[in-house]
Amino acid sequence: LKNPGKKSERNGRNGNPRNSGSGNWRKPPGRCLGWIFGRPAAMAAAFYGDWTAIARARESRLASAVAQAGRPDKIVYHLTTNGREALVDWVQETSRRKPAKDDLYVKLYSVGHTDPTPVIEELKARQQEHGERLALYERIQARHYADPGSLPLQRQGIYLALDAGLRYERTFLAWCEDAIKLLERSQAAL
Repeated sequence: LKNPGKKSERNGRNGNPRNSGSGNWRKPPGRCLGWIFGRPAAMAAAFYGDWTAIARARESRLASAVAQAGRPDKIVYHLTTNGREALVDWVQETSRRKPAKDDLYVKLYSVGHTDPTPVIEELKARQQEHGERLALYERIQARHYADPGSLPLQRQGIYLALDAGLRYERTFLAWCEDAIKLLERSQAAL
């Protein structure tokens, strides 16, 4: 992960090649849980890999950066005392859920009115993407969370977040498989 404070002309704003025009930092796609499960639980819970939130936390002195020896272009963030207090307050708040917004679900409504081939292809691409993410999560689980019952309390929450991710990916993959089969069968019957 690149240092958000480092300017780079060739890599766009703040050294992030994905944001050459926007200036907004986002978590790297497909790497957020991999990033989280390699870092302290408190930082993961508080910031979830969101560079904008990390920058705000640094400005508010809720988090500080500690340079890593032997690992260029990477910063490890730690909560300050104020940051830990803010985390305790935040954990006690009711979590906000964001509704899913995905054009794919709207496109599914068009099936029967248009050629389903592009939707089938998108489903196959999603299946590939979610399969790769599932494989990543399974590697993380095997390496760090193979025996959840023996984990200290501090790591059990991280394991539970990983478990939710594993279950989501497995469910989505099964749905993709069913959806592809149904649409291909229907398309073949036309």
